[in-house]
Amino acid sequence: MMMPKLSLFAEEERGNRRKKLGDPLARLFKHVDFPALAATVDIAAPRASRATGDSIV
Repeated sequence: MMMPKLSLFAEEERGNRRKKLGDPLARLFKHVDFPALAATVDIAAPRASRATGDSIV
């Protein structure tokens, strides 16, 4: 079994790799209208109201 390479700078290396790849959510926002999607989901599957704690709006 191969052990992963340990590095004192692993966190920084991961951060650099993420920065190089770019933010995947930023790319998704270009193609997906999240507010419209959330509104559709709220209509299809309403959540319990937080005001009363138990009723469905």
